[in-house]
Amino acid sequence: MKKFKIEIILMGVLAMMFASCSDFFEPNNDTTLNGDRYIKEGSELYSGFLGIITKIQAIGDKAIYLTDMRGELLEPTENTPADLYSIYNYDDDLSGNTYADPAKYYDVIIACNDYLQKAKEYRDTHVTTVDDDDYRGLISSTVRLKTWTYLMLAKIYGQAIWFDDPMQSMKDIVSRTPKNLSELVDECDKLLNTGFDGINGTYNMSWNEWLDPANGATSTNDEYKRWNMMVPGYFVLQAEIALWKGDYQKAATTILGEMSRTFALAEYQGNVANIKYMRSGSYGSNYGQQYDSEMPMLTATESVIMYDYKYNQQNSLLNHFDRSGSYMMRASVPGSKRFEDTTFNPSADATAIKTSDARFRAIQEIEKDVEYAIRKYRGFRKSGHTVAHDDTYIMIYHTSDLYFMAIEALNNMGRFEPASVLMNTGVDPFYGAGVVLGEQWQGLNCNWGLWTTLYAGFRRTYADNGVRGILGLGKRDMWQTPEDIKEEIIAEQRLEGLSDEDKIKKHNDIELVKEAFLEFPCEGKTYPLMIRVAKRWNDYSFIADFVGQKYESDLAKQAEVKAKIMGGAYFVPWDLQGKSSSH
Repeated sequence: MKKFKIEIILMGVLAMMFASCSDFFEPNNDTTLNGDRYIKEGSELYSGFLGIITKIQAIGDKAIYLTDMRGELLEPTENTPADLYSIYNYDDDLSGNTYADPAKYYDVIIACNDYLQKAKEYRDTHVTTVDDDDYRGLISSTVRLKTWTYLMLAKIYGQAIWFDDPMQSMKDIVSRTPKNLSELVDECDKLLNTGFDGINGTYNMSWNEWLDPANGATSTNDEYKRWNMMVPGYFVLQAEIALWKGDYQKAATTILGEMSRTFALAEYQGNVANIKYMRSGSYGSNYGQQYDSEMPMLTATESVIMYDYKYNQQNSLLNHFDRSGSYMMRASVPGSKRFEDTTFNPSADATAIKTSDARFRAIQEIEKDVEYAIRKYRGFRKSGHTVAHDDTYIMIYHTSDLYFMAIEALNNMGRFEPASVLMNTGVDPFYGAGVVLGEQWQGLNCNWGLWTTLYAGFRRTYADNGVRGILGLGKRDMWQTPEDIKEEIIAEQRLEGLSDEDKIKKHNDIELVKEAFLEFPCEGKTYPLMIRVAKRWNDYSFIADFVGQKYESDLAKQAEVKAKIMGGAYFVPWDLQGKSSSH
């Protein structure tokens, strides 16, 4: 029996959240987390944590503006404000730039530290009334949010000031020495696995059980289940951290283990068109549904930042991207044309003059070869989101992230066959029923195929069809053996001087980056991936080449940007110890 009277807490917190319509879940509201004035009652353990989520909402779209505007796809329009233009131009001095200012990321960290301290103080004095499972879940969730926030700072800025003690504002920390990318990744790994108050990042808060106490963990309410996706899971954070650290075994074991475990769940057996974390069934034919729907798809989403304009929860993605809004950012012509380029994006039809890729629907052709807009967040259909509401959700991690992390890890372990299979056709057509695969396939068990439980004789209707196979695309050229190495590619991808094995790894890494351009437009993910691959091979030239293509109409600017990238200016420059922060 619950020690805590959840029904009473639920009534109080939901009244705060929904009856007032704005105050509790308002991203600009600072009343939820303010030092000594919260966690005086048990319900505030929960409402205090949800206050951190409002801080997360305030940063949900920042990575998209900061990395994609400097990346391979986006460019300004006639309406682009000066601060955003400075990001695009790779300006060296961004003092006072409202987009570049990292203060809102530090607001999240300050809120996490404060919550951890106050939650522990409350629990220590109310040991018999605080539910142990909920306490572990809330603390662990806060640890993961703090880990994710620092990981975002590391990927965007390449540096951050690490602190664990409660602060009130960014002004309290500017005198401290920032840590670099590698140091931050190590700290994130330590925090995730050490945690706070003896609780690491492996515990989950069952929000559906808390919100629906009558049905407990068996609640089938999809809205309640989405609450469980407010925080990235331990496995996905651990896998990404492992990739940054070069621990490919841990990354592969972690990500493949969770995917295989999920595929084996009873709810995904039989005639199930949508299997969580799997590119199978209707994933391809209904591609884009995850952007059209009012709520994120449970089977395609690992974690998500939710908004609802009715409660004053909004971001500004549609205002930035949509032509009916302020239209401040659009897709460049070179970035858009990659989708239909049969060399860059192979077609299943060898005679095709252009590739038909469902992912290209994320971009709207206004005038062929002249202007392309982003419609990804408005949705691909008329039933999508509106600029007036501007409350489209932002996925933190989803099915595609898991596949790409798995492929990256497998490739850099030298497990080239499964890396190629996951990139292309998927396990299903490759993995015959009952076939025993070699050591390279460790972690990809029978649950990826049609025969999910061979010993019980069970067969599912849909199974893994890979990144490209599920979309009916041609195979990407993922090398597996020295015989696959193409001489004309060696110079193009600067593979000279590498062993055959490293030639294969680097080539496949670059192919993964190219595929990411098509899979993750405007999600704030392609530039960090490019940086990770470039650091691995100490070669930033491919970043300069891909990014430089969108500056083709201004050769002087193109040369300047490429030179800056080659000189190390791939992170957003911000003087953490200056006085340019907004607070």
